[in-house]
Amino acid sequence: MQFHVPDGNFDAYFVKEKGKSKCQPGLCENKEITFTLSERSIELLTSKKSTQFSDLAIWIMDQVRAREVGIKFNAGFLTLLSKGYFSVVAKGGTAILQYLAKHGFSNILKLKRLIAKFKA
Repeated sequence: MQFHVPDGNFDAYFVKEKGKSKCQPGLCENKEITFTLSERSIELLTSKKSTQFSDLAIWIMDQVRAREVGIKFNAGFLTLLSKGYFSVVAKGGTAILQYLAKHGFSNILKLKRLIAKFKA
């Protein structure tokens, strides 16, 4: 997963090592998802008080909807599924499920279509 901030000329990515996520500076060779963040979105993110995973995930989805955060899927639906990206939904629990349903993503097929829409 790649994070890119064009205004700040900054790139970082997450990798899993020994079952733990680790943030590294630079460009990721095999990125499945790329998030492009504005400096404003970085300021908003760092000022957030909540440490709840579901709050962060919903905030990111709101920022994508507001076009403050760009998202590009560099991998297909099955790859994302097999690499555990949809565990975000389970980890976020009811709050994430309610958010997705509220915005029209009531089943996995609709999520698959969304990924296709934002595919690189």
